[in-house]
Amino acid sequence: IPGDAVIGDDTTTNTTATLRSLHPSTINPNANIALHKSGLLDIEIGPPENSGIQQLATLTGYGSASVAYGSEILISNTVPFDFYGSIGGLGVLEKYGTGIMTCWGNLNLSGGINVWNGDFKLNGIVPNTSVAVFGPGRLRGGGTVSQLVELSSGGHVAVDSALPDRQGGTMPDLVSIGNEVDTGLLGSIGSPTGTKFGGFAALQIQAMQAVRDAGMNVCCGGIVG
Repeated sequence: IPGDAVIGDDTTTNTTATLRSLHPSTINPNANIALHKSGLLDIEIGPPENSGIQQLATLTGYGSASVAYGSEILISNTVPFDFYGSIGGLGVLEKYGTGIMTCWGNLNLSGGINVWNGDFKLNGIVPNTSVAVFGPGRLRGGGTVSQLVELSSGGHVAVDSALPDRQGGTMPDLVSIGNEVDTGLLGSIGSPTGTKFGGFAALQIQAMQAVRDAGMNVCCGGIVG
C-alpha cells in the first residue's frame, strides 16, 4: 500500500473490511490510516521482520486495531489527531511523533504503551498494561491507566492531566518565580542586590526551567523587591 488507506465504513460495527500487515513494507510508513467502525487493522508482523514494527503517520476513526505478539504499531505523527476506536492484542503501541495523539477508546495491549515524543493524550482506558513515558514525551488526559505509569529519562505527566493518582486540576495563567524576593532562606546563595546577583539569576533560571519541565505551558514571572 503506497499511501494513505481507508478501512471499512461507519454503516455497521460488524467487521466487514480487514487490512492485515505481515511485513513492515506492507503499509507505507508515512501513511494516514482512516479506520472506520466496520474496519480492522491487523498487525501480525512479528520478529525478526524489522523487530515487528509497522510505522504509521496517523490512525483515526472508530474502528479496531489488533497487534499480535512481537509486533508494534509505531505512530510518527507531526500533526495532531484523534482516535476513537480500540487497539488490542499482545503487541506494543509506540508514540514517536511530535504531534498530539488523543485516544478515546480501549487500549488493551498487554505488550505495553511507550511514549517517546510529543503529547499522548489519554481520554480512554488502558485496562491491563502500563504506560511508560520517556523524554521528551508527555502523558496527558483524563482517562484511566489501571497499571503503572512509569516515568524515565525526562518523561512527564502534564499537570493538566486528570489521570487517577496523577497531577491534575486547573492550569494557572501565570507562575510567579521568586515572588517579592528578599534575602530569604536562599540569601547566602543568591541575592537581587549586591555581589550575589549572579547566583540569584541562576536560581531564577532553574526555577523557570522546572516549570517548563513539569509540562506547564504558562507564563513565568517574578517580582524583585
